[in-house]
Amino acid sequence: MNAEKKMKFYELSEDYWAKQPATVNGMLGGFDFVSQADIDQSQSVLDWLKSSKKLGETKLALDCGAGIGRITKNLLLNNFESVEMVDVTEGFISKAKEYLDMDSARVVKFHVCALQNFHPEVNRYDCIWIQWVLGYLTDADLVDFLKRCKLALKQNGICVIKENLSKDEREFDEEDSSYTRTKSEFVNIIHKAGWRLVKDEKQRNFPKELYEVRIFVLQ
Repeated sequence: MNAEKKMKFYELSEDYWAKQPATVNGMLGGFDFVSQADIDQSQSVLDWLKSSKKLGETKLALDCGAGIGRITKNLLLNNFESVEMVDVTEGFISKAKEYLDMDSARVVKFHVCALQNFHPEVNRYDCIWIQWVLGYLTDADLVDFLKRCKLALKQNGICVIKENLSKDEREFDEEDSSYTRTKSEFVNIIHKAGWRLVKDEKQRNFPKELYEVRIFVLQ
């Protein structure tokens, strides 16, 4: 992808999200009814990580592609002392403070930044949670971002990716300028970025007409 195409790829997705409502339904593309099943299974993954001692401390988590803070509010703040949020859409970050209400005091930083340009502080986080956002990165930028995430974790920190998967080949959505990758593509990218895959689990209790969603735990 040349520089001009790459710029357009990112501009289109940023424009798309800037027009979406700053609500849970807006964050989930009109599928807000899947939110509880999503959170429940994510919690079970975190429970497993804690009980198996794969997760070191639970002081600080980073929510990538955080939107208004659905995952921060319903998952991360129930498991970590504090959270940082990063999202490219300024309107979502502004709305997050209202949506989180009293919990917003435990969000120590709100970053307005695209992930391809985001450089998290080295050796800072116990958990980096990345959900339904990596389709908006090119392959090269995704590998580079995951490499930066690896450096940003403290010892015994974990990274969790939760994404839609296509079956046979990647698909491109022209409306929001995003890729839906296959599982094998994701696994290859994860390994290329230097990570070890310690858990790979299918999201349960989602409607059959939706994409398969998988949870990848990286260390």
